[in-house]
Amino acid sequence: MKQRLSFQKGARPSLPQNVNLEEEFASYTATHSFQEGVLSGVRRLEIRENEVPGSKRAAYSRFVDSMLEDQGRYMQVTVEGGEVAGMAGAPGHSNNPEAQKLYQQGYESMQLGAPHAATTALERALQLDPKWIDCWLLLGNVHLMAN
Repeated sequence: MKQRLSFQKGARPSLPQNVNLEEEFASYTATHSFQEGVLSGVRRLEIRENEVPGSKRAAYSRFVDSMLEDQGRYMQVTVEGGEVAGMAGAPGHSNNPEAQKLYQQGYESMQLGAPHAATTALERALQLDPKWIDCWLLLGNVHLMAN
């Protein structure tokens, strides 16, 4: 799976380490790069065995846990001035009540597993408050979830 996410000028993600898991039954790799304001990520899972014998259960569990940990990892984003998105000094909420309402709807839709509804609400919120970093980050997560 390949993903690309464009950031507003002045924002920069802190990239996680690349992941390379190798077992007889499967392999998993994850790489990330950031160039010219675009975050790119590639994750690849190769299934080598359709069934894993009981003797490999512990290795399989470690493999799955490591893969899920990578997929659930968040990236810290800094903006011009060294502020961290989602932290003090960065816009953690919108001053526009309608944008805040749409953000909440988008978040709830994401939690319910409805990425299309979440995308619609978050894009509308960003039309009202285009510099809202947390909303951009949530929209990026929704796009990742949808794919």
